[in-house]
Amino acid sequence: MLLSIIIPFYKGNSYINNLLACILRNKKNLSMENVFNVFNVIIINDSPDEKIRINDEFKKELSIKIYNNEKNYGIHRSRIEGIKKTHSKYIIMIDQDDYLVDDALKIIISLLQKDRASDMFVFNGYKKYVDIHGKADELLIPHLLPKCFIKNIYWYCLVENPIASPGQVVLRRDGIPSEWCENIMICNGSDDMFLWMLMIKMNRRIRYYDIPIYFHVETGKNFGRNSDKMNESDLSICDIMKKYNLLTDIQIKLIHRNVQFKYFRSRKNLSNYFHIIFCYPDILIGRFFAKFIRKLDCII
Repeated sequence: MLLSIIIPFYKGNSYINNLLACILRNKKNLSMENVFNVFNVIIINDSPDEKIRINDEFKKELSIKIYNNEKNYGIHRSRIEGIKKTHSKYIIMIDQDDYLVDDALKIIISLLQKDRASDMFVFNGYKKYVDIHGKADELLIPHLLPKCFIKNIYWYCLVENPIASPGQVVLRRDGIPSEWCENIMICNGSDDMFLWMLMIKMNRRIRYYDIPIYFHVETGKNFGRNSDKMNESDLSICDIMKKYNLLTDIQIKLIHRNVQFKYFRSRKNLSNYFHIIFCYPDILIGRFFAKFIRKLDCII
């Protein structure tokens, strides 16, 4: 098998068939023979008290395997369980409420057949806002963002995670660091950024393709929008990376400063704004630059 699509499932029956429908459209856009041996779908049910309801059409047309966690383990461990269940050369991890463009698999498989050296393929995509008034869709990675930032560890520490979702990344399975699989993050939210940082620090071969293949859906209820939980998750990256001597003291300090910055910014009052301006000018400049690039990208 060339590619496995790993889907962590948690009480997602209102989403899962929409995602499978988009995967089926992708399959129909593949011209190769014996497509069942090219990709499969692995669903990890992290809500074992809820049975996954899949339409018969998808059971017939797609190669789908479902595995049930013994209990609710969280998204990081569910992703790892999915990786353990496959022997495919490459994997892509898609959240249950996101989806692919209709020719995404055609693009991915074509590139995988040409580029056999890379460990991590990063694609562009769209952030799609649902039930958030006045928010238009936008690119996940602005065209004007210097692509070197995707592999720059300081950008992750000081400013932000430029790779919004695992769904825009294809990984060589044997290139995934064991440190990511052996250190389950108790507080969910930043396990994907933890993985990207490990890939960078361990000198994995990373290629970026500015091709939108993915829709990352924001509803206002997404876990990533809980700032306190995300901050706690970011800090746990420091603890694990420090254990393996993978971050310098400066880089760890930058992550802590970034978390403090986000904390003060989320408590919206005048004294906190002054505190941010005088105590975190480096982070403020970096975020203004990122926002400027995104705005300029929309204009052009």
